[in-house]
Amino acid sequence: MTGFAFAYAVVRVCGGQPRKNPGAPVSTIIRTDKDDDAEPILGIYDHTFAAELKPYIDRLEAANGLIECPQSKKLSLDMKQENKDAAKLYESEAYRVFSYRANVIAWLKGMVLYVAHGYKWSKEIADFVRWTQQYNLWCKMLYFGQQLEKELREEVEIQRQSGPQNLLELLPDEFMKPQYRQMRQQQGKSGEGESTLRSWQSRGYIVYDEVSGRYVKTEEYKKKFSANS
Repeated sequence: MTGFAFAYAVVRVCGGQPRKNPGAPVSTIIRTDKDDDAEPILGIYDHTFAAELKPYIDRLEAANGLIECPQSKKLSLDMKQENKDAAKLYESEAYRVFSYRANVIAWLKGMVLYVAHGYKWSKEIADFVRWTQQYNLWCKMLYFGQQLEKELREEVEIQRQSGPQNLLELLPDEFMKPQYRQMRQQQGKSGEGESTLRSWQSRGYIVYDEVSGRYVKTEEYKKKFSANS
């Protein structure tokens, strides 16, 4: 978090407002009410505000070693599970990937505020952590979501096509010869593949049911291969 962003977060969490002073060097635009449609107020961070902010900065500068906050850790783990559930509902692998980084960034911001407020956790900090994570995810999905989804699909396709495959695992437990030939075509295999069928039969992988005209995977094959696929 940048110094300016932190200062703004501290102000919002503390419930304060910047002072007005035309001679001050730093300013930002804020609203006193999020539902207020009036013109925004040009707030000035003057020396008085800097003095109010100083205790928070001093606590941050004095911090060292391992700092733990049980409430922050629990919140981070809760949000991780929530993000996982949301990604499944959205059917979005990009959301799941982006959520890890957004969670870490939000946790770090929460820890900064935790230390700055004298190692005290509050509902306001927790709300800010949740908000900043959701905003982070919203921005990432808005600008990069579709691109990442496309790249992830392409990566899965490359992995699917790379290396040798167990052709028998691409077939159901019971299949007919037309299904077998269609699978071979989809995998770019030439010929009818009769020798492969005979090989599977001789190895005890499949048996042929003459009544139904179906090939059936044996239990021995399924125990040896299907459980590890």
